[in-house]
Amino acid sequence: MNKGSSWRIVSLCLALALASELLPTVAAFCQIPKHSVSQNDILFSRTLSLPKATIAPHEHEMEEPLELPPKTMPAAVARFFLGPDVGPISIVGILIGFSGWRMEMGSAVGVNDAFLFAASIVFWWFQEHIMHQRLLHSDFDWMGKEIHQGHHNKPYFHVSIDPAGLMIGWLTAVHVILRLVLPVDLAVSATIGYAGAGLMYEWAHYVAHTRVKPPNQFWKRVRDNHIKHHMVDNRYWFGFSLPAIDDWFGTNPSLLDVKQAKAAPAPAKELQNI
Repeated sequence: MNKGSSWRIVSLCLALALASELLPTVAAFCQIPKHSVSQNDILFSRTLSLPKATIAPHEHEMEEPLELPPKTMPAAVARFFLGPDVGPISIVGILIGFSGWRMEMGSAVGVNDAFLFAASIVFWWFQEHIMHQRLLHSDFDWMGKEIHQGHHNKPYFHVSIDPAGLMIGWLTAVHVILRLVLPVDLAVSATIGYAGAGLMYEWAHYVAHTRVKPPNQFWKRVRDNHIKHHMVDNRYWFGFSLPAIDDWFGTNPSLLDVKQAKAAPAPAKELQNI
């Protein structure tokens, strides 16, 4: 690593440390509103034809003050990048730092870089679905499942952003693994793609829980799939970054079929011999 790269990494670390100190102060100054969640926070019950009881918050959740989620895209962007949760802006800083680091390396950016950049994004799509389905909704109990269940227990409308420590720690672990199996220049290119995909996921999940109107059909599907995952049946609709991945995994059934299956009476038990 040359001096320019070393200085860039040091500058990035300082910028992240500064951001972690200043952004909570900025958010406090802006006085982000809070409110107690009520039955008015029922989402799209008419659209999905769901009874309100299926999407009402738990009683203990209604007593906790929750941050009012944004209603407009500018407000959502500002909250995501400039709010008290410094994870997203930290990932942006890492993306800028790693991109500069890669450009300063002696080797030219080529086909291998482009392939690994794209491959890491595709890998994220599959990882995202598999981890959501197999780990966060696993048949066995563990800390991650418990945390995710807490997310499901909240009212649908809430600000949901992963902690900065989780984002940066996860990305660091991935980069270390990539460095073990790839030359440093290609590992950096792959890390950039992976980090970008991770930031895309964070935004997709966050904005799906706000009241922002989707700007196009893609984002409408992201939102609608996640609404169904929370409010209809959490055994389906696990994708975010690429909603079509639920089609590939067979986890995008007809909404009508799922509702009819849930409404059907349970099979009668066999008569026991007396």
